[in-house]
Order: sequence, then C-alpha cells, then structure tokens
Amino acid sequence: MPMDAATLEKALALYQPDLDRIELGRRRQDAIWHDTPPDKLPILFAAPVPEQSSFPSFAMDEEFHDPRVMLYNGLWNMIGVARSHSDSVPSLRANFGTALVASVFGLESEVFPDKMPWLKRHLTKEQIERFELPRDLSCSGYLPRIRETYQLYRSHLDGRGFCYIGDTQGPFDLAHLVRGDELFYDLHDDPQFVHHLVRLCTEAYIGATRAMKAHIGEPAETAHHSGCLWLGRGGARICEDTSTLLRPEHVDEFVVPYTRQAAAAFGGAWVHYCGDNARLLDVMIDEIAEVRGVNFGNPERHDPRSVLRRLIERAKCYVGGWPRQGGESLQRYFQRHLDCLDGSGKGLIFMAAIDWTKDDATPDSTVNLWHSLQE
Repeated sequence: MPMDAATLEKALALYQPDLDRIELGRRRQDAIWHDTPPDKLPILFAAPVPEQSSFPSFAMDEEFHDPRVMLYNGLWNMIGVARSHSDSVPSLRANFGTALVASVFGLESEVFPDKMPWLKRHLTKEQIERFELPRDLSCSGYLPRIRETYQLYRSHLDGRGFCYIGDTQGPFDLAHLVRGDELFYDLHDDPQFVHHLVRLCTEAYIGATRAMKAHIGEPAETAHHSGCLWLGRGGARICEDTSTLLRPEHVDEFVVPYTRQAAAAFGGAWVHYCGDNARLLDVMIDEIAEVRGVNFGNPERHDPRSVLRRLIERAKCYVGGWPRQGGESLQRYFQRHLDCLDGSGKGLIFMAAIDWTKDDATPDSTVNLWHSLQE
C-alpha cells in the first residue's frame, strides 16, 4: 500500500513536543557527558502511543525504498518520546541498516519485510587491495539517498525535532562487513592486509559521518542519537560487536588505534557492543580517552556496580540500563541502579525498561518516582 500524504500529515499532527522539557533533558544529559552532577540524573524512555494501532503499518522493505514511509515509521518513537516527559530528546535517522557505510565500497543490501537489510555479498581480498575510496563520499553508495531522506525529514519536522546520522558501525565492524568471515583468517595469515582494510574502513567511517552531519546541519563534536540521546561531548557512536570476538592482542593491534582515530575526529564518541570481552572493556574505559561512554547490548553479562564505578573514576558514563529481575518492582529496579552509583550523582544516562502493560505507572509517575528516589 503506498504512503499517502494525508496519512503522513495525520501522524505528524500527533507529534506535539514540549520544547522546554526537551531542553531540560538536553541539559541533564549534557551534564553527564561533562562529568558534572545534574539536578536530577537523566531518565530516558518513550510513552505508549495507542493511536498507532488505528494507522496503517508498513513493512521494512517498503521503508527502505520510500523516505516518506521511513519518516512515518520513525515518527511513532518520536511521538512516544515527546509524550514521556522524560529526559529523552526526540530524533530519528535515515534507517538504511548496518551496510550504510559499507555501501561506499560498492556493496548493496538485500531488504526484507520483517528485519533490517543485510549485505548481499562481501569483497575478496584482491578487490579490497585494488579499491580506492572515493574522495567525496557524499556521492557514493547510499549517501545520495540519505541526503534526500534528511531533506524530507527536515522539511516536515520544521525545527520541532532532530535528525541523527544513520548506522555507521565502527572501523573493525565495517571491516568484517566488507570482508566477511574471511577476516578472521586474515588476522593470522596477513595482518598487514587487515591493517590496510581497517584503515580504509576508518576513513570511510569518518567521511560518511561527516557527510551525514553536513546533511542535517550538525556540528562535528555534538550529536543526537538513538531517538532519545543528546551527545554533548563527542559527536559519534562506534560499534564494536565484531571486536568482542578477538583475542586481547588483536584488540590492541587492530581495534584500539582505529577506534581512537575515529573517535578523535568527532571530539570523542560513545561505544556500543553486544557480547562481552574483558580486554575490549578495559581499553574502552581505561586506555582510549576519546571514548566518553559505553553501552552494552548484553548488560546482563556485566556487573553494574563494577562498571559504573570504573566509568565514574575515568569521568565517563554508562548509557543504558541493566535488565529488570523477575518480579522486581519499578521502585526497586530504579533504586538498584542508583545504589550502584554510591551517591556520585553522575556517570549514568538511564534508559529505563518499563512495561506499560504490567507496571502500574504513567509517564509522569515514572519520572516522579525516579526523581523522588534521588531526594
């Protein structure tokens, strides 16, 4: 079913942001990034949007091919964020999947109705050795389509919401996407080739990030991200999912220098990864000053008190939260996170896990509870 203008405008009318409340959330998040206790630790979540069930739905392959559908699908989170009265800052991205930056290498994605796009193929070693990165990445791969998508977003949002850059991954994750699983053999068989590839991917990461920031009018060293975040000290995110699979010596050789270079290009970055790797966590907290914070895709594999203490000692922060325990009340869940901070009043941008079908809570009562526990 094609997206019609009336449906899009009807959805846009539901987005009613409180700009003063958004600015307060921005200030609280900004304080955390600058290692300063805010008046209240920021709590981020989205409220339910029951009206969505009466609107048509569009599959992810339709979204990939139509920027109006991409805007429409992204609006529902923005509406929920605006209704939350939390410290979330509403934003949306051009949602082309993890292959966005890999597309500048000439790679294309297969699209699906019910999951994110994925690369159709990888490059051979010989293709990578011959490859020259285009001087102007804004004209390469999916980036021209992304420019058009952001132009559409900005014309409809009219200053009432923010854009954030698409999924850029990170230097070593991009190397895995471009080369495929052969990369793990290359680490042992031809480490100099791996350095060549990760250098190319670092340049592509930086160039694509700069191009998208230019499209949305965003400074290098600050950013919006993830539909709710304000990054006040460091304008990028770096993913290290593949890096969790590496031996410690490979983390040191193939991850650390390139992550540092990528983060430094934007005044710092926060790092996300799924899985766990002790050496990777050590270098992100203790050795790469340009990493301003971390986020875990599997927080249950990490001890919250230990991680938060280490981050606070390094004037860094954790972005996210830990899973709720079985039968845990909202109050106990909140208190458990606060207890891990040992009264520091900083070090955490809390993305709360709230089940609106089970928790006896409203958005306002949720925020009030979080604030009252800090008093």
